[in-house]
Amino acid sequence: MPATLNNLSHRQQQYIEVIDELERDDLAVGTKLLAERLCVKMPSVTEAIRRMSDQGLVRRDQSKRIHLTASGQRVARRLHERHIILRRFMTDVLDMEPRTADEEACRIEHATRGAFVEKLEKLTRALTDGPLRKCQKALSQWQDEQKKQK
Repeated sequence: MPATLNNLSHRQQQYIEVIDELERDDLAVGTKLLAERLCVKMPSVTEAIRRMSDQGLVRRDQSKRIHLTASGQRVARRLHERHIILRRFMTDVLDMEPRTADEEACRIEHATRGAFVEKLEKLTRALTDGPLRKCQKALSQWQDEQKKQK
């Protein structure tokens, strides 16, 4: 079965996110760096990378550096998209502070399925961009009431 976001563990998703972040920062991704970033022991990283390699998510080059495969990059992109959708819902609809929304999105993105996030994205667009814009006044009133309760 090909690896998809929905059949990866929370921990595997974290590995993919960290590898993607390090690669985007042009850092050489190795076992030691991953262990440091994920706060795990090097043998745990070695085993996780072996499994993810078997799933076609990562590969090692001749220097033993770790890279995401095209499949791993797709998963990383989808995780990033999920995060953006969740964060936008929290900031634009729930009127949460961006930093708090970012932290919550990090937690939630690993526990949700694609169908939920897609529906949440549609709802967010409808409430903030689409024909239901008329509901914005009611949404603003609700947000004001929430602020008063804080």
